Amino acid sequence: MKIPATAGRAAGHAPRVQPDAAVLDLVAAAYGVRLVSLVDVHGGADAEATLRRGETADGRSYSVKLSRGDMTAGLLVAAHLAGE
Repeated sequence: MKIPATAGRAAGHAPRVQPDAAVLDLVAAAYGVRLVSLVDVHGGADAEATLRRGETADGRSYSVKLSRGDMTAGLLVAAHLAGE
């Protein structure tokens, strides 16, 4: 499921941000993961994407990439690597 991009990245270091309810709902619906917080992560190879670290209530962390581009190839590679 492609998650639509939200506003651009915040300047400075990676501050804790108010969870974006739409992103949290989409992640829960698509992946069955209930995130309780999102933190901006700066850097990465895709300058057009927004990367965040999402956390669950029990402290697990997940990468959440918001991009307007086609992410099919990246998702296929990640799925393949997860299966190994």
